[in-house]
Amino acid sequence: MYAIIETGAKQYKAQVGELLSVEKLEKESGKEVIMDRVLFVSHDTQPTWGNPYIKNAQVICEVVRQTRTPKIIIFKYKRRKSSRKKKGHRQPQTLLKVKAIQLNGEMLAQETEVSEPKRKTQKTKTAQKTTSLKKKTSKKVVKDGA
Repeated sequence: MYAIIETGAKQYKAQVGELLSVEKLEKESGKEVIMDRVLFVSHDTQPTWGNPYIKNAQVICEVVRQTRTPKIIIFKYKRRKSSRKKKGHRQPQTLLKVKAIQLNGEMLAQETEVSEPKRKTQKTKTAQKTTSLKKKTSKKVVKDGA
Protein backbone atom coordinates (compact mmCIF):
# COMPACT_ATOMS: atom_id res chain seq x y z
CA MET A 1 0.00 0.00 0.00
CA TYR A 2 1.29 3.43 -0.93
CA ALA A 3 0.20 6.97 -1.72
CA ILE A 4 1.52 9.66 -4.04
CA ILE A 5 1.70 13.02 -2.25
CA GLU A 6 2.67 16.49 -3.33
CA THR A 7 4.73 18.88 -1.25
CA GLY A 8 7.14 21.64 -2.24
CA ALA A 9 5.98 21.42 -5.89
CA LYS A 10 7.32 17.85 -6.07
CA GLN A 11 5.64 14.45 -5.92
CA TYR A 12 6.73 11.63 -3.61
CA LYS A 13 5.74 7.98 -3.20
CA ALA A 14 4.91 7.45 0.48
CA GLN A 15 4.78 4.01 2.11
CA VAL A 16 4.21 3.38 5.80
CA GLY A 17 7.48 3.20 7.74
CA GLU A 18 9.50 4.79 4.93
CA LEU A 19 11.66 7.91 5.25
CA LEU A 20 11.06 10.81 2.85
CA SER A 21 13.41 13.71 2.24
CA VAL A 22 11.27 16.72 1.22
CA GLU A 23 11.69 20.48 0.83
CA LYS A 24 12.06 22.26 4.17
CA LEU A 25 8.92 22.38 6.34
CA GLU A 26 8.73 24.76 9.30
CA LYS A 27 8.20 22.05 11.93
CA GLU A 28 10.33 20.88 14.87
CA SER A 29 11.70 17.36 15.26
CA GLY A 30 9.17 14.92 16.71
CA LYS A 31 6.12 16.94 15.55
CA GLU A 32 3.41 15.41 13.39
CA VAL A 33 2.73 16.66 9.85
CA ILE A 34 -0.50 15.92 7.97
CA MET A 35 -0.15 15.89 4.18
CA ASP A 36 -3.54 16.49 2.56
CA ARG A 37 -2.37 16.92 -1.04
CA VAL A 38 -2.77 13.25 -1.95
CA LEU A 39 -2.85 12.51 -5.69
CA PHE A 40 -3.18 8.71 -5.67
CA VAL A 41 -3.75 5.91 -3.14
CA SER A 42 -3.13 2.25 -3.95
CA HIS A 43 -4.74 -0.24 -1.58
CA ASP A 44 -6.13 -3.80 -1.56
CA THR A 45 -9.58 -3.28 -3.09
CA GLN A 46 -8.93 -0.70 -5.81
CA PRO A 47 -6.73 2.31 -6.56
CA THR A 48 -8.11 5.80 -6.00
CA TRP A 49 -7.18 8.78 -8.19
CA GLY A 50 -7.74 12.43 -7.44
CA ASN A 51 -8.77 15.27 -9.70
CA PRO A 52 -6.17 16.70 -8.93
CA TYR A 53 -6.31 15.73 -5.22
CA ILE A 54 -8.32 13.08 -3.37
CA LYS A 55 -10.85 14.56 -0.95
CA ASN A 56 -10.65 13.26 2.65
CA ALA A 57 -7.29 11.57 2.08
CA GLN A 58 -4.31 12.21 4.35
CA VAL A 59 -0.81 10.93 4.89
CA ILE A 60 0.36 11.36 8.48
CA CYS A 61 4.10 11.83 8.91
CA GLU A 62 6.49 12.56 11.77
CA VAL A 63 9.40 15.00 11.42
CA VAL A 64 12.62 13.11 12.11
CA ARG A 65 15.05 16.01 11.66
CA GLN A 66 15.96 19.09 9.64
CA THR A 67 18.99 18.53 7.39
CA ARG A 68 20.78 20.01 4.43
CA THR A 69 21.77 18.42 1.13
CA PRO A 70 25.42 17.87 0.21
CA LYS A 71 27.18 21.00 -1.02
CA ILE A 72 26.93 21.87 -4.71
CA ILE A 73 29.78 23.94 -6.14
CA ILE A 74 28.90 26.66 -8.65
CA PHE A 75 31.99 27.68 -10.61
CA LYS A 76 31.75 30.42 -13.25
CA TYR A 77 34.70 30.98 -15.53
CA LYS A 78 35.41 33.24 -18.50
CA ARG A 79 38.44 32.33 -20.54
CA ARG A 80 41.22 34.85 -21.08
CA LYS A 81 39.53 37.38 -18.79
CA SER A 82 41.03 36.34 -15.46
CA SER A 83 37.45 36.02 -14.20
CA ARG A 84 36.52 33.21 -11.85
CA LYS A 85 33.69 32.93 -9.34
CA LYS A 86 33.18 30.04 -6.96
CA LYS A 87 30.05 29.63 -4.85
CA GLY A 88 28.59 26.80 -2.83
CA HIS A 89 24.97 25.93 -2.03
CA ARG A 90 23.30 23.53 0.41
CA GLN A 91 19.52 23.16 0.14
CA PRO A 92 17.65 22.79 3.45
CA GLN A 93 15.37 19.76 3.67
CA THR A 94 13.17 17.92 6.15
CA LEU A 95 13.38 14.19 6.82
CA LEU A 96 9.90 12.67 7.38
CA LYS A 97 8.82 9.20 8.52
CA VAL A 98 5.44 8.06 7.17
CA LYS A 99 3.25 6.82 10.03
CA ALA A 100 -0.20 6.27 8.46
CA ILE A 101 -2.33 6.62 5.33
CA GLN A 102 -6.01 7.59 5.70
CA LEU A 103 -8.81 7.60 3.14
CA ASN A 104 -12.30 8.89 4.02
CA GLY A 105 -11.45 8.85 7.73
CA GLU A 106 -10.49 5.16 7.61
CA MET A 107 -6.94 4.02 8.37
CA LEU A 108 -5.70 2.06 5.36
CA ALA A 109 -2.19 1.51 6.68
CA GLN A 110 -0.64 2.32 10.02
CA GLU A 111 2.82 1.83 11.43
CA THR A 112 3.04 -0.78 14.15
CA GLU A 113 5.38 -0.27 17.08
CA VAL A 114 7.90 -3.10 17.15
CA SER A 115 10.46 -3.24 19.91
CA GLU A 116 13.94 -4.07 18.71
CA PRO A 117 15.53 -7.16 20.24
CA LYS A 118 18.48 -6.50 22.51
CA ARG A 119 21.78 -7.17 20.84
CA LYS A 120 24.28 -9.50 22.39
CA THR A 121 27.54 -7.77 23.15
CA GLN A 122 30.47 -9.30 21.37
CA LYS A 123 34.15 -8.67 21.79
CA THR A 124 35.62 -6.68 18.97
CA LYS A 125 38.50 -8.09 16.95
CA THR A 126 41.01 -5.72 18.56
CA ALA A 127 39.88 -6.75 22.05
CA GLN A 128 40.23 -10.41 21.09
CA LYS A 129 43.74 -9.80 19.69
CA THR A 130 44.94 -8.03 22.81
CA THR A 131 43.62 -10.78 25.08
CA SER A 132 45.27 -13.45 22.94
CA LEU A 133 48.58 -11.53 23.02
CA LYS A 134 48.41 -11.29 26.77
CA LYS A 135 47.93 -15.03 27.01
CA LYS A 136 50.94 -15.71 24.79
CA THR A 137 53.27 -13.37 26.67
CA SER A 138 52.22 -14.63 30.09
CA LYS A 139 53.71 -18.09 29.44
CA LYS A 140 57.21 -18.51 30.82
CA VAL A 141 59.63 -20.95 29.35
CA VAL A 142 61.97 -22.58 31.83
CA LYS A 143 65.12 -24.14 30.41
CA ASP A 144 67.05 -26.74 32.24
CA GLY A 145 70.66 -25.65 32.41
CA ALA A 146 72.03 -29.10 33.27
